[in-house]
Amino acid sequence: ALLAAAGAELANRLGVSERATELAEGYREGLQERRRAVPPQHRQSFDGHPQTIAAASALAALGPEGAGPAPAGITRLLEINRELNQRLPLDELLARILDGAIELSGAERGFVLLLGGLQRRGSKLRLVAARTVEGERLRRGLTQLSTSIAEEAMSSGATVVVADARADERFRSRLSVSGLELRAVLCVPLRASGELRGALYLDNRFRRDVFGASTVALAEAFAEQAGIALENGRLLE
Repeated sequence: ALLAAAGAELANRLGVSERATELAEGYREGLQERRRAVPPQHRQSFDGHPQTIAAASALAALGPEGAGPAPAGITRLLEINRELNQRLPLDELLARILDGAIELSGAERGFVLLLGGLQRRGSKLRLVAARTVEGERLRRGLTQLSTSIAEEAMSSGATVVVADARADERFRSRLSVSGLELRAVLCVPLRASGELRGALYLDNRFRRDVFGASTVALAEAFAEQAGIALENGRLLE
């Protein structure tokens, strides 16, 4: 349920479909079940936790009275979030995060970068997973992406959107951009418990202007939940 907060809030802002409302009801039930599982003496702390408040507030906005057609991406976002809310092996979780991000954004490739890697060793940004739109793994590490763009997202703590990397004055002179012949790039910070943990990097080497405003909004909502799922997954390993 906590993973649904950002997606539910976005769905409310853009309008919800019947399917999205149905999924939100499932998240509500999940939140209630989690609360019932908490010992009575600890429920006040659970209720006051920032993530619980955020989830409950966002889900409360998605009642049956919600009207208006929602973009298909909103419903799919909630469906993918439900998948991430399961307890999955870390490798499978990473694959689902990348497949979901690529599907929602229209990217050709996706990369998960974490500070210190999966073991949090050091503060260096490390590549922990990479996949293509066909679901194939990429194994050549950071040489596959623009580290300049990833570092910009990390240093600013904000999403970086590049419509056409070859024409963008900020990055076109960088070797990683010219050498990889990149076009559209979207890099979204990954956070958990309010702290910057890494970045979700998406790109398309063949098309420019792939990542419009609505796509960026979906990616940011998804990245927020992916960051929480990854943090939980690492703690469970």
